[in-house]
Amino acid sequence: MKAKITLALLSGLKTTGSQYEVHDTTVSGLFVRVTAAGHKAYVVRWARGKKKTLGRVGVLTLDQARKEALQYLGEARIHGEPLAVSQGRKGATVPTLEQFIEDQFEAWVLSQQRDGANSVRSIRTAYAGLLSLRLDEITPARVEPLRTSWLKAGRTPATANRNLVRLKGLLSRAVEWGILEDHPLTKVRKMKVDQSSRVRFLSVDEEKCVFR
Repeated sequence: MKAKITLALLSGLKTTGSQYEVHDTTVSGLFVRVTAAGHKAYVVRWARGKKKTLGRVGVLTLDQARKEALQYLGEARIHGEPLAVSQGRKGATVPTLEQFIEDQFEAWVLSQQRDGANSVRSIRTAYAGLLSLRLDEITPARVEPLRTSWLKAGRTPATANRNLVRLKGLLSRAVEWGILEDHPLTKVRKMKVDQSSRVRFLSVDEEKCVFR
């Protein structure tokens, strides 16, 4: 679909249960992607198969999105690719958690898992503070304090484990698809609650049994 993107148009975009795009007639190459779950993001495409998510609608303004898109498109015309790509600036090839969800993971999980929408929603909620980080910046040192905060807030170890499994599953896809070389949370173990209600972490052998 092609249309002049306006604030009124953005507010009227519907959640249809399938992903679609609205291409701006003002800046050719800029479009808004609406995911199956209704999340909206600005994306710029400068060549076939070459695109980048600029930011979520509501976080990035329409004017900012057009300005950034024009910069990407202008650099692509002059240099063949935007400088963020051709010069290999840090983080240019590794998406943020939010970008990875929007660009690749959400569509995959919705098609592969019955509770895919719930998985995406849970990741965004549980790891809201990590959404702006690149995938390679998500480390045990950043995840462990979150688990502690969940338990202090009254969440059960089972809930904490589900949150961890979902994030580790997402990162496994990033490794499988060649976005990450190594899984950054390999050493982060699920928790187990003994009959005495004392929380402890599963051993390596115990975790292997869980994932069989």
